[in-house]
Amino acid sequence: MRADRETNADTRAGLLPASVPSWLFLVSGLALAAAIVLIPAGHDLEKAERERDRAIHVEDHARERLRRYQLSLDAVNRGDPIYTEQLRFMLRGEGAPERDRLLPATSGTLTAFDPVVPMANVERGATRRTASRTSILERWAEDPRARLWVIAVAAILILVGLMPSAAAEERFDAQ
Repeated sequence: MRADRETNADTRAGLLPASVPSWLFLVSGLALAAAIVLIPAGHDLEKAERERDRAIHVEDHARERLRRYQLSLDAVNRGDPIYTEQLRFMLRGEGAPERDRLLPATSGTLTAFDPVVPMANVERGATRRTASRTSILERWAEDPRARLWVIAVAAILILVGLMPSAAAEERFDAQ
């Protein structure tokens, strides 16, 4: 009678993960398989974000240059004497000795002759990971040969976790 109550309690409540050790293998195998898939995906995402940031910066740089060229063209079309004098010195290949006299003192006035701010480490990948921050699992996920071994271990762990436990077989035989 007592054995029937215990069997019915186990059947109603189901098997608790703590009481069946195969769950530990199943969960660890699934976590390992997920990590092997997600770590390279995360690295690819970081690389794509760096490329996107670089492309955005290049586009902004081109847009700024076009804006400056448009300002220069407008100055030429207006016949601006300061800009014309500056252009004359530049085309002769001479440095403007009286550059301070020629350029207006207003701040924020940029022409095509002013340098555009270069990219600040966007091309070089300033967000690149350092070697000291990579874990063993990351190294295994990036190495093709080690990755196959980790996938095989994860598959074995999942297989062991899905196998029926001896206690479940004993209960099945008792019924």
